[in-house]
Amino acid sequence: KACPKVYQARLATAMAQWRPVTRLSSLEALVSSNGGLSAGNNSSFGARLHQVLGGLPAVVELPPGAVCGSFPSGTALLNTLAEAQVEERPTATVARSGGAFHAADLQRPSVAEWLAGEGGPLIFDTCRSGELQRATRDSLGVRVPPELRGWSRSPIVTLGRPRRASTAAASMAEAGGLAFHMHERNWLYLASGRKRWYFRAGGQGEPPATAQTRVTEDELRARELATATADVALLTLDQRPGEIVLLPDGVWHCTYNLRAAEGEGDSDEVVVGFGGMGSCDSDAHFFAAAGDVAALEAAAPEDGLRPEEA
Repeated sequence: KACPKVYQARLATAMAQWRPVTRLSSLEALVSSNGGLSAGNNSSFGARLHQVLGGLPAVVELPPGAVCGSFPSGTALLNTLAEAQVEERPTATVARSGGAFHAADLQRPSVAEWLAGEGGPLIFDTCRSGELQRATRDSLGVRVPPELRGWSRSPIVTLGRPRRASTAAASMAEAGGLAFHMHERNWLYLASGRKRWYFRAGGQGEPPATAQTRVTEDELRARELATATADVALLTLDQRPGEIVLLPDGVWHCTYNLRAAEGEGDSDEVVVGFGGMGSCDSDAHFFAAAGDVAALEAAAPEDGLRPEEA
């Protein structure tokens, strides 16, 4: 099956070598350039966006304030949340489950304690009722752009400390992130720091060579390149603040939280991201998942239909 036209050329040149992910100007431009809908109908827009991507990831720059307010640094942003308790899950468990799970044996440092070095270098939180999620909504005003409600059944907050060690093995261990894994569609907005992504798309459904195994970047690139078949696309991206990464259902991906590049800010800057995961087939579905009763009543009249469906 042919991919939408915006990706045909990229996919054709992405085989058997690492290629950069296409950077796009806006969500609306992506969809409209492929004969899609405007963002006014959010549920249909989300479905069309997934179709347009054609199984490949994309990165889009969002306008300021689309997801959260502006902060001078990620550390300043997290200082606002200093007392909130975070739930630190083992990264291997997060990668196996996509983050949508609960566990009894969690470490629960505060944001301030985590910033000071307690616990591991990665926090990945999808628990809407948890302290960290509530604090980001109440104190930072984190919100889902309307056009991404169809991709936001569960919320994501992720925090990462950049690598600090000098040796390759220790550096990999300190670079917060997740081994190759996949799950349903999701998006992630980067508020601060720098995050490196690796993607494996296409093929016949076979997993990456390094699936669920945390390795150095050099080993990952070499092993995946050596085992990729002709119908596999290997893609990479350094995500910058203000950008969102879009991942359709089932795209294998791996992440490394990095120091800022030279001249791009504090090299010890923390990585902070907000996003969503899972499909919603209507605004009413999204508001129900979010527990927003007032918005749900406005979106779903008593007969259960949205106005355009009546």
